[in-house]
Amino acid sequence: MDAFAKKYRLPFTLLSDEGNKVRKDWGVPSDLFGTLPGRQTYVLDKNGVVQLIYNNQFQPEKHIDETLKLLQSL
Repeated sequence: MDAFAKKYRLPFTLLSDEGNKVRKDWGVPSDLFGTLPGRQTYVLDKNGVVQLIYNNQFQPEKHIDETLKLLQSL
């Protein structure tokens, strides 16, 4: 994960949720009748307030588009 963040010069922390603990804690729904874990993007501001929740399992690039749209509007 560190190599990915470094390669793309990401200035924020990424979360890897091995074991699905965070997914369960945040209530991320499964897709395809529970066969695939859900894919959800959250953006929290510097005060820890959730500013974006975006869910799209089949078009992962849309997570980037929606996140950038929000960040540009702040």
